[in-house]
Amino acid sequence: MEGILAKKHKWSKYQEALFDDVRTGHGHTIVEAVAGSGKTTSLLESLNHIPDGKTWLLVAFNKKIASELKDRAPGSCFGDVRT
Repeated sequence: MEGILAKKHKWSKYQEALFDDVRTGHGHTIVEAVAGSGKTTSLLESLNHIPDGKTWLLVAFNKKIASELKDRAPGSCFGDVRT
């Protein structure tokens, strides 16, 4: 499955591993990285790799971040973004 951002970005091996884990993983995925490293972009792209019928949870640190993520999430993603 090709995500909406794929044409704009060359994904790193770490981002590709994240997308693979989202597609095939069983359990939880945690991403730790420094500021400005692309965590939000990777997160938003990851939403495009969630298999049909799977549920997901996105947790944000505060309401401003939750609102921004909800606004930037692909339109095809039906989920709940909360603080």
